[in-house]
Amino acid sequence: MKVLEIFNSIDGEVNAFGQGRISTFIRLSGCNLACPYCDTPDSISGSKGTEMSVEEIMAVLGNRKNVTITGGEPLMWFGNGLEELLDTLMNNECRVNIETNGTILPPEKYLSTMYMGEIGYTVDYKWETERQIFTPSFMRFNGILKIPVSNEIELHGAYLLAKVFHDECNIAFSPIVSEGMSVNRVLEFMLQNNIHWVLLNIQIHKLLDFK
Repeated sequence: MKVLEIFNSIDGEVNAFGQGRISTFIRLSGCNLACPYCDTPDSISGSKGTEMSVEEIMAVLGNRKNVTITGGEPLMWFGNGLEELLDTLMNNECRVNIETNGTILPPEKYLSTMYMGEIGYTVDYKWETERQIFTPSFMRFNGILKIPVSNEIELHGAYLLAKVFHDECNIAFSPIVSEGMSVNRVLEFMLQNNIHWVLLNIQIHKLLDFK
């Protein structure tokens, strides 16, 4: 697999295991989308990074047990080493959160009750693509649908999506502050409309000026 970087930080986004945990991030290179608000554009093309074996990745990981696999789009690596990495992490009793754009469906094995409580998925909704995948099998265990909100149109659209999917998965609204949407505005909207089943995602690592 081509790895862009491995680093330790706070898990600042919502995820199945609790926002704010200390985690080791494995950032894989390459993505099947090119979102304009991507905060890691170096990960998009797949041209950057270092080829690493699972053994080399595990050597860097050491005895750390909280792992976040991100990108780019990490699920692109199914069939090219990601299965072996996940199996090795599970054998080492790690808890793994995978940050994905939701356009690639994982193999059924990694959606089964066998890994319930051990593998979680944070799906970042993409307004600009029609290839988005939302199925009960994708989100039924440890799944969080994170909807980015950068303007009033997306805020109202996020409300409609939340009403559609609230029976299938946990949902979070994620204000894109860099695009002009304030956290206070999203919270105000949630209170006005009694959106009690949705989480408010505040990027803790950015508030703390951490990677």
